[in-house]
Amino acid sequence: MAIYVTSDGSLYQERIVEALHELGAKRLSNAAQFQANDTVVVQGTALPQLLRQPSQPLTVISWLPTYGWSPAQQEPILDLCRHSSAVVVPTAPVRNWLVKEAFSSEKITTCQLVGGSASVSQPANSQQVHQQLPDQLPRAVARAQLNQAGGWGDLGLPGDLTDSDKLVDFISAGLPLLVSKQDPAAELVSHCQLGCVYSDDQEKRALPARVTPQRYQQLAANVQRVGKLLGQDYFVQQAFNQARYQASVSSIDATKQRARFDLHVLDNQETLDYIERYQPSVARLGDGEISLMLGAGQVFQDPDARLEKRLREIVETPSNPRLLVCLSDTFHDLGRLVPKAQEWWRGHQQTFASFYGQLGQLGNTYGNTMVTRPYMDLQDRGEAGEVFHRIKQWWQDRDLLIVEGAYTRSGVGSDLYDNARSVQRIICPPKNAWGKYQEIEAAIKRYGEGKLVLVMLGMTATVIAADLADWGQVIDSGHLDPEYEWYRQGAVDRVPIQGKHTAEMNYDQGVPQSIDDPQYNAEIVLDLSK
Repeated sequence: MAIYVTSDGSLYQERIVEALHELGAKRLSNAAQFQANDTVVVQGTALPQLLRQPSQPLTVISWLPTYGWSPAQQEPILDLCRHSSAVVVPTAPVRNWLVKEAFSSEKITTCQLVGGSASVSQPANSQQVHQQLPDQLPRAVARAQLNQAGGWGDLGLPGDLTDSDKLVDFISAGLPLLVSKQDPAAELVSHCQLGCVYSDDQEKRALPARVTPQRYQQLAANVQRVGKLLGQDYFVQQAFNQARYQASVSSIDATKQRARFDLHVLDNQETLDYIERYQPSVARLGDGEISLMLGAGQVFQDPDARLEKRLREIVETPSNPRLLVCLSDTFHDLGRLVPKAQEWWRGHQQTFASFYGQLGQLGNTYGNTMVTRPYMDLQDRGEAGEVFHRIKQWWQDRDLLIVEGAYTRSGVGSDLYDNARSVQRIICPPKNAWGKYQEIEAAIKRYGEGKLVLVMLGMTATVIAADLADWGQVIDSGHLDPEYEWYRQGAVDRVPIQGKHTAEMNYDQGVPQSIDDPQYNAEIVLDLSK
């Protein structure tokens, strides 16, 4: 990744450069230093000339500055954004302006907080209102003085983009904020409980006296937590990761037919590209998850109101660098599937057409649930070998924790996990695993620290992958094992796989309660199946 900076030397821009440098970015000054497919972050209000006709493909992310723009600058800014795959803006009003100018909202992320210090303590409760930092003092010293004085930080005139530095100063000083509801920072202050939002000057003057000491301390504690994140450049890194995700999505072939319900689902290769790039957790919602979510029971999972609610929350969640939410890639070309699968999916989509129509209105981009089922349902199975090879790279030389039903026995009798550094297993109930959801999640945290976790527990796996996305990489891998077995056999139709659960085949009838496989039995670290 490269950074090309058209910088005015402001604290805002230079702090962004420092934060991105911590992520491994390099600061470059001429086109000759770029490599093919570099991500180039452009700071400023115009596209540099050297990026207008680059000699090799580049992904451009523009990071707009906080200072006020003259009317003459607005057209160059729009030109910069049109040449960018994603844009980071300083405030919600700038985002709204870009959307009004017909720039896609899916390519915009907001980063209001840049810079700051984590070294703040709880300020004294005071009704004193500060308009700015003390003059003629180093910034860190001035912030410390405000922290000792206590009171409130007044962001001042609404709508002034230059208030970004003042916002950071007051948060770094640990002071709760007073902000007009017309101010670009009002939404942030209200959402994060960082202070009080007022409608007019009379209300602002009355607020410090009306706030109880207990409420003041709560607000100050919230400000202190955000101040610590500021000192770690958390908000810059979060915005950059989101922008990279948006740039990745926007690079997908726009000519792909978006099909029924206007749902945008990546194909297998695009899904694999995304997983390789970000190493996210993966939550898959296939036909079974959708059916259960909308009230229909399944063979291996009874209906449950809490599970249904959680699945709906997940399917409506936009994918991000920590979590890839997946639907089945069956909305733009059913003809790719074998006739039996075509018939099934056509009926499924007709049954739940209203739900899918509502989902399409969200405008989310989904990964493909079928990435772990690249063989049996496809007419052209020639891609399956490459897909399985890329999937096996997920655990190449990594410690692996498999969380599976009692009869799943994933990888037993094949080379599926031979390239993992180590394999351990948690065995769970073969039916209604949701009943032990909390125990399973606690066990994953106990045994899976620092490992790649594969979960094969139907709908329960979907929820676990989503809920643990901020903890580590957890992939809901579904029916990966039987698909791989059929691929190795060259099977032309579903056939039972000896000694283990077989997708949509034996419903665990005739599967032995235990198997005499020393390696498999040694890999089991916990059995929750009873």
